[in-house]
Amino acid sequence: MKTETKLETLPWNLVTKHLHGHELLRKKLRQKISKLERHLKHFPPDTVHLHIALERHPKKERYTAALTLRVPSNILRGEKSGPDVIKAFDDTVKALLRELESLKAELRRDTFWKRKGRREQMHQLKAAGFAAQPQPEGTGPQNLGDVIRELLGSHYTRLLRYVRRQLWHDVAPPRYRATLLIRAPS
Repeated sequence: MKTETKLETLPWNLVTKHLHGHELLRKKLRQKISKLERHLKHFPPDTVHLHIALERHPKKERYTAALTLRVPSNILRGEKSGPDVIKAFDDTVKALLRELESLKAELRRDTFWKRKGRREQMHQLKAAGFAAQPQPEGTGPQNLGDVIRELLGSHYTRLLRYVRRQLWHDVAPPRYRATLLIRAPS
């Protein structure tokens, strides 16, 4: 029994001005926009649309290519000019790819993970390992209670702040919040 898989296609349209969109040009355009398809596979196909506008200057041998890519969260646009329509279109596709990569990085929130300080911390954590020798006898935590006590002690202020916040927002009614203050032991 064969299962048919329906391939989703991304819609696109071509608008030309002072230029004939012949079959060879369409074939070249199709080759160039296939680069974009690889980057758009994670977007729902019915929410993506590519609009291609090619224009020849009426008095000069100058071509302008403009691409408008509609994705769910943004509209990306690139426009380049050149003496050859294919070169102008190729430059526009490259510019649009840069914009698309930037958008995808923003959606993945890469800026929060690719910071220099964070990267140095990750390198230090990856380089960390166990010591060659165990700690001397009697130092460090000796049983499970010591391990838990040390862990809670190192995070005491953060845990206390969390408990205060939970009590403040979740447990106490608004009129009694002012009287619910927990003091840290001194």
